[in-house]
Amino acid sequence: AKMIKKAAKSSILSLDWSPNNMFIIAGASDFKCRIFSAYIKSVDSDCKVDAYAGAIDAKQASTFGEQLCEFDASKGWVESSRFSPNGMRFAFSGHDSTVNFGKFEGGKVSVQSIKRKQLPLRTFAFLTDTVAIGAGYDCVPVLYEYDGSQWVEKGAIDTGAKQKAAPKQKKSAFNNAFSTFNNASKFGAGGGADDANLPSRHQNMINGIEVYADKKFTTCSCDGRVLFWDLAQKY
Repeated sequence: AKMIKKAAKSSILSLDWSPNNMFIIAGASDFKCRIFSAYIKSVDSDCKVDAYAGAIDAKQASTFGEQLCEFDASKGWVESSRFSPNGMRFAFSGHDSTVNFGKFEGGKVSVQSIKRKQLPLRTFAFLTDTVAIGAGYDCVPVLYEYDGSQWVEKGAIDTGAKQKAAPKQKKSAFNNAFSTFNNASKFGAGGGADDANLPSRHQNMINGIEVYADKKFTTCSCDGRVLFWDLAQKY
């Protein structure tokens, strides 16, 4: 094991490896996102950065723990940071409700920031190099797409349509009492189920996304649920 000693002096809140295992992207509580070299000469093959066309310095990249980039586009804790499948793009989301997309292109690194009107994203993942999913305190996954020139927020995948269409079942007095207790333990709500239930599939903050196909992924939440999603379906 080796330690990156030149990292920030604040808590690391998110971490991801590049697809080629040469770099690490990390988000911290000092409102910054950084990319470090993870190259170890005795373990890895040759440190080739030709594909980055000068955006990453070859000498720095061949030194383990060297900070290659630093971004301060977020004005809040950087709670999620991810590389795209080809490693030429990356993204990080802040607690100030910003989503920042970066890319290595033309010998430089550029970052595009999107200021959300909704709550911050707690987790993020790329389905492909041009499609991404974010989720967090709104309790719903949000779709992002690259239109050829910039990233665009397409909106929530979970619109609550299935929840609204589901028929309501009559509950016994015991079930009503149990639901009230269950809601209080999960959501801190003292009222009935109707007061606490959200129209979305998840009932609490989403804190994890795992991709298993180009259009399919899973989410986990503080409500104790793991859900499967397919972009070809409506929710």
